[in-house]
Amino acid sequence: MVFVIATSSWKDGTAVPSHFKALADELVRRGHQVIILVAGRTMEAEERIGNPLVFNWPSRRPTKIKDAIFAHRLFSQHRPDCLVANFGAVNVMTIAGWLTRAPVRVVWYHTLYEAIKIDNKLPAWKRKALALRKRMVYRLATHFVPVTFAAQKDLCSVFGVPAERCSVFYNSLSDPAGPEQAQLNSSSGNYQIVCVGRFDPVKGQDVLIRALPAIKAEFPNLKVNFAGEGAQKESCQQLAQSLGVEDLCVFWGNASHAEVLNLIKASDISVIPSRSDNCPMTLIESLACGKPVIASNVGGIPELIDDGVEGFLAPPDDHEALAEKIMRLLKDSAMRRAVSTNARNRFLKDYDLRSAVSREAAWLEQIASAGRKN
Repeated sequence: MVFVIATSSWKDGTAVPSHFKALADELVRRGHQVIILVAGRTMEAEERIGNPLVFNWPSRRPTKIKDAIFAHRLFSQHRPDCLVANFGAVNVMTIAGWLTRAPVRVVWYHTLYEAIKIDNKLPAWKRKALALRKRMVYRLATHFVPVTFAAQKDLCSVFGVPAERCSVFYNSLSDPAGPEQAQLNSSSGNYQIVCVGRFDPVKGQDVLIRALPAIKAEFPNLKVNFAGEGAQKESCQQLAQSLGVEDLCVFWGNASHAEVLNLIKASDISVIPSRSDNCPMTLIESLACGKPVIASNVGGIPELIDDGVEGFLAPPDDHEALAEKIMRLLKDSAMRRAVSTNARNRFLKDYDLRSAVSREAAWLEQIASAGRKN
């Protein structure tokens, strides 16, 4: 069978693209031809002979007419049995697949609509128009992979997708653990917290900063590492200064995936103070590194960790509750060790890339085989 996996980015080493690269490799191992459509790479990166075949989208973000023409020609030539689309490639991929009668057209669904509403500065009427356009595109897809059950509910309620067309597969990660993995800090007061994410309102770094004055009173030597860039970074830096906690905060800016993992490994707690979130990779990375997680009780996050087992859940936008959860873990070294062990075990059970891509490849084979018969 022929599978096409499309994504609008292909940064080697980053978690989501690495997942789909591993999925492509697994399908090749099972004897299928795989075509990968990527953006943001040079033309020399194309591999038009072999398996998998790699093609560049004409645009850096495949949303233009020339991308649709390119996809239509490619699908007409190779007659794929199954298409898998992600992120910005979804519209072009799904429409071109429907026009060329590709029997199976899969949409991988990552971002909750609520998160888009929080960050998007467009007027309400335009957001509704874009949602209506997405609803029409989704009618042309045959299958959906929401990465949490919260995302499945989002698909059904916002876009009218039938639940029977959805199959949930959580995000996964190649195991980053190694002999160099840092241990939890046991020295009183000399602790590190990590918070990874772009600086947009939805990610809630300001909530963590507002929690720090209360924490600083008991843990003055605490260090909080923020990794990421975005429109809200400067205002968060100003907030830290105004609250007198700038000495606790280190703003690293953009960091590579390896650098992010090193920050997580060096931390005692990973904090995810999002106002809305689905299946954040930083949460899975933290579990993989055996780090306790304190995260907002929103979206798909309650599916990923059990409150009090791999970490703690806090109400969104509640800096006092967040501070209480953080201090509770910092004060209890035995609890931190137990939660750390639970976090690592949860990763190995549910989010390890090797077993995840095996399950996903088997599912794709099944629906592609059924599509051939219809």
